[in-house]
Amino acid sequence: MIRFANTNAGMRGWQVFMLTRFFKSLLARPANSRNTPVNSPPPAGSFDVRQARISSPEPAAPGDAAGLNDRGLVHLRAGELVLAESSFLAALKIHPGLAEAWTNRGIVAGMRRQHVQSLEYFMQARALSAQSPAIENNIALALCELNRHAEASQLLYATRATGVADDDTIITLAGIERVLGSPAIAESLLATLSPSLERDVVLALVLLDFGRIDAALRLLNANLIAHPEHHQSRLVRGMVRIASGDFVGWSDYEARRFTPESPLRELAPAPQWQGQSLSGSRVLVYAEQGIGDEIMFAHCLPDLVHEAAEVTIETEPRLARLFERSFPGATIISNSRGTAEKPSFSSSFNFQMPIGSLPSAYRLAMRDFEKVPGYLTADKS
Repeated sequence: MIRFANTNAGMRGWQVFMLTRFFKSLLARPANSRNTPVNSPPPAGSFDVRQARISSPEPAAPGDAAGLNDRGLVHLRAGELVLAESSFLAALKIHPGLAEAWTNRGIVAGMRRQHVQSLEYFMQARALSAQSPAIENNIALALCELNRHAEASQLLYATRATGVADDDTIITLAGIERVLGSPAIAESLLATLSPSLERDVVLALVLLDFGRIDAALRLLNANLIAHPEHHQSRLVRGMVRIASGDFVGWSDYEARRFTPESPLRELAPAPQWQGQSLSGSRVLVYAEQGIGDEIMFAHCLPDLVHEAAEVTIETEPRLARLFERSFPGATIISNSRGTAEKPSFSSSFNFQMPIGSLPSAYRLAMRDFEKVPGYLTADKS
């Protein structure tokens, strides 16, 4: 059974928290301050994460490292990682000491799941600039991606002690304490901040840890009434609903598509699935989040294979053989999301979709979980 269908245990992991937090990019020449952090992507509601209809900056003049960095941000926000990295590298070739470009290279590496490299780039940015809460926050997030949560916690407590911490520092620190199993400490940290949408999404998860489902939902519902386009609030409301056994929450869970950690990718020239019938369709399912999430959501794959005419599944290479044994009616494509290359396919598709969207089609009641008692096939050799 998908674990977080009936317990909040699965809601405590780092991947869940990362759906509500994101790295901060740095403009090299903002209007008022050289080191003003800029959300990358900007806060939900300001633009569609995958369409990114934002104006390109003026072409960078020869030798203009700052202009190249800022052009790279346009590509980054549009999800064009190869072009973004190329711009940041060009900026650094001109100005190797440009901390903003190192920061932004770290974000590209993180988005490619190259977390060791991401951490190295953030550390280089720190060495080149005055202490910045945005850079310290990025380092902490990268450490957590490497399962070094205790180090990340120590770093942010030290940042707080120096007096340079901002609200993001405290929110991230609270999230880390929660993941480390200390929701009471997380709640006390959040209590030091004024109410905000960003604070409240983490506070709702803390309330979930305490079993205070109604309080969490009241908080999130109030925020969504005032800010209906705040996708992180909708996403976390979905998580709370699912954890309490209310599977209507899967519709809210789809809000992750519009957050900075959106799982949407364009692996093939096919439309993203948006709730249409999958009967008789040719469907491409692609991986999202971590390896444990792939295994969890794979619970729905037998339903899809039964309904669709043709199913192709992109998966983490470590899972490829397991999925080949378990879902013989599907084509399995082994692909590492840390590479820039897209896999090639021998057929076209009616739809493509992240694997985490399958429950919104196939797991709308408890009985839907029970009809698939076992779905993974062990190696008999």
